[in-house]
Amino acid sequence: MDILYTVYIGNYNSAKTIGVKQKVISQARALNDLGCSCDLKLITTSEIKGGIVFENNFKFEIQPLKVKNVLLRRKEIFSIFYKNTVSKNFDIIYIRYPLVGPYFISYLQNVYHSNKIIIEYQAIVKKELMTSISANKILKYISEVYYCRKIKEYISGIVTVTKEIEEYQKKIVGGKLKSIVIGNGIDTNKVPLRHKWNREKNISLLFVGNISPWHGLDKLIMGLSQVNFIYKEYPIKLEIIGEGNSYSKIKELTRSLKREKYVKFHGFLKDDNKYETMSNCDVAIGSLASERRGLKESSNIKLREYCAFGIPFIKSDFDADFDYNKQTKLFVFTVRGDISFDWLCKILDFSLNVKNNKNISLIMREYAKKYLDWQIKMNKLVKFFKKVRREG
Repeated sequence: MDILYTVYIGNYNSAKTIGVKQKVISQARALNDLGCSCDLKLITTSEIKGGIVFENNFKFEIQPLKVKNVLLRRKEIFSIFYKNTVSKNFDIIYIRYPLVGPYFISYLQNVYHSNKIIIEYQAIVKKELMTSISANKILKYISEVYYCRKIKEYISGIVTVTKEIEEYQKKIVGGKLKSIVIGNGIDTNKVPLRHKWNREKNISLLFVGNISPWHGLDKLIMGLSQVNFIYKEYPIKLEIIGEGNSYSKIKELTRSLKREKYVKFHGFLKDDNKYETMSNCDVAIGSLASERRGLKESSNIKLREYCAFGIPFIKSDFDADFDYNKQTKLFVFTVRGDISFDWLCKILDFSLNVKNNKNISLIMREYAKKYLDWQIKMNKLVKFFKKVRREG
């Protein structure tokens, strides 16, 4: 099966997009390993050399944009989409949702007659755009509202990472359109199993990712400040790896509370340094304020990385890959609600219960291989592609 997978990735070299880049490369590699021929094209705003590259033992194409004007850039993006689509006869055109607008609709109109087009949705876009306000996001929101329902006329199916997103999108694009829910995965072979544990008499918490409001790090830091970063005679520290939109706000909050001694900001770390830091922590943090994103469900890639690495974690939202299996109660703790002493005690008690438990790390690793690996996820996608081709 010949598959074209086109992704508009923005800044290719940014720490903010590294997760997206790693995901789509892993998806395409897994599709090829399953016997498909997947052409991955990454469209980028970065001023880098375009063409075929080999990265992480995988071949794909980088397609830099030439236009600097933001409005004209959208036109160029979908001009490249079109050239990719007509470059050969593909069985499936797979698109990571690039935000809708007149140029995307025009592209779909020009190619849908002779192609099976499937779109992957990662979020409820209108809700995510309103998590923070800016002129640019308001324009994107208006475009989304006006054009989103037009997509249904030109596509053959949708893929979503949660049931909640699927239900929302089917209301938008029509309930009869073929759809499937496939949660995010992880390339377990690319993630090492943790090799050491925190032996100090403290509670060492960890966050990895692009810091956003829905991660709730402000809630955590304010809660820990109420107990002076100590619990049951255990000093508490928080290691933060990554940057993101809320990085400066969280850093300023830490400074204003005079908690710099307990909260360490590492910024972006490459894999070796990142995993070394993770090994010295007891428990990792997912999202603690998912309500700010307007969603009840999630499929966060960082939780899958935590699982493959073998570090127990805490989250606040529903995740089908973890919440439907009783085995995960050993290493996943879900806590909801506003800051309170009880809320904080639940997090810290869980941290003490799993501290230095090597068996849990092994269990997590096996769980990741069995349920979360991209090979498992993409096998479901290949079956869906075949169904779309077979049934029209």
